Amino acid sequence: MKLLALFATAAAGVSALDVSPVQKVIQLIGELKVKVQKDLQNEEKAMAEYTTFCDDESSEKGYAIKTASRQIDGFNAVIEDMTGQIQDAQSSAQTAAQEMASKNGELKSGTNVRDNEHADF
Repeated sequence: MKLLALFATAAAGVSALDVSPVQKVIQLIGELKVKVQKDLQNEEKAMAEYTTFCDDESSEKGYAIKTASRQIDGFNAVIEDMTGQIQDAQSSAQTAAQEMASKNGELKSGTNVRDNEHADF
C-alpha cells in the first residue's frame, strides 16, 4: 500500500508539472476568452464614445446649417432691397442728368441772349 500511495503521489506530482496538450489548449482558450472579453469591452467603450461624438457633431452641424440658411435668407432680402435702392438711385441720376442737360441748355440760351443784349447795348 505504501508503494501504491507513493506511486499515486509521484504521478500527481508529475501530472501537476506536465500539463497535457489538451489541458494546455483549454488553458490557452480560457486566456484568449478573457482577452477577447477585455477587447470587446474596450471596443464597446470606444463605440459609445464615437456614437456620442457623432451625435454631437450631427447636432452642431444641423444647427450650423439652420443658422446659415437663415443668414442666406437675410442676405437675399438685403440684396433685393439694395437692388431696389440701386434702381431708384439710377432713375434719380437719370432724371438729374436730364434736368442738368435742360438747365445747361437754358443757361446757354440765356448766355446767348445776354451776350446779344450786351453787344446791342
